Amino acid sequence: MKFHGASQETHLPDYNKRRADSADKPTGVNKIKNALRQTKRLLAKDTLAPGARIEAERRLKALERELEEKQLAEKERSRANRYHKVKFFERQKIHRKIRKLKRSLEEDPNDKVLRSELAESRVFLHYVMTFPQDQRYVALFADKTSEPKAPDADAPDRAHQKAAEFLKSVRKAVKKGILSKEPEVHLEEREQASRQKLINKGTKRQAQDDAARNITAGHNKQPKHSAKSVSHKTHQETIDSVSNGVEEDASDTEQETSDPHTSSEASSDSSDSEHGSESESSDGSSGASSDKDTSNARLLAKASQRQVDRRGKAASKTKHAESAASNARASTQKRGIAGDDFFAA
Repeated sequence: MKFHGASQETHLPDYNKRRADSADKPTGVNKIKNALRQTKRLLAKDTLAPGARIEAERRLKALERELEEKQLAEKERSRANRYHKVKFFERQKIHRKIRKLKRSLEEDPNDKVLRSELAESRVFLHYVMTFPQDQRYVALFADKTSEPKAPDADAPDRAHQKAAEFLKSVRKAVKKGILSKEPEVHLEEREQASRQKLINKGTKRQAQDDAARNITAGHNKQPKHSAKSVSHKTHQETIDSVSNGVEEDASDTEQETSDPHTSSEASSDSSDSEHGSESESSDGSSGASSDKDTSNARLLAKASQRQVDRRGKAASKTKHAESAASNARASTQKRGIAGDDFFAA
């Protein structure tokens, strides 16, 4: 008889063994069935080569074996989820009775009745913990009694007959030493380890929450500015920048108009142009000097035109800056009047 979770090396069952993995999902079963159908279609062909037929037959056997294993694992997972609650309560009841019997034996170690009850309770505990997951579980406390009742081997139900056979095999395994004679010790160790794991997990989660709370508190301590003060500050900065731009443009214009060098350059440019024109009209025989004077005159004319363009742009910029400054002052005055009316109301 195969005991679920039992090991001959440790004589203790593995209660927390993970039964299902990603390969045991129904999608894996469907893929295997599709591969089986394709392999059978391939074998149905008469023109298949002998080597390919041998390989397909091997693949067919492997797929059938894999499908059987996965279907069994799926059935075990379904039964385990179905009877998990029943097994848990029965395990707790039997474990509680074992602790009670052990305390009674400490007072009277020579009581044979208590010893036999303790041995039978330990067999029942093994029955609950190592019951095959691919079979329908037969409860020991089915009639809601305080004492466990062994399955009846003479019952007409096939599930009760299998459960009785399994209980009989458990008794033999305990006598031979295949299963532990004190399963409650291992059960207590596993429960303690599980509780400690939950405590560690909760402590780690609490530490993460505290760290996140501290970070949030640090961000909340930063100074906050109201939107009203920020908008007022931005508006005032705009007015100041526009006013400064107006003053700078006006000073640049005055400097350009009052600069003696600029006026002297303009007069010299005009005199040079007049001198160049006179020399060009009076001296028509020398072609080289005439071409040179003509190019100089063109350069001077371009310089004069650029200077005029700069002055026009400066004047236009000054005009736009003054208009923007006046608009900003008007909007500021309107806001102040609206605020006074609000507080007056």
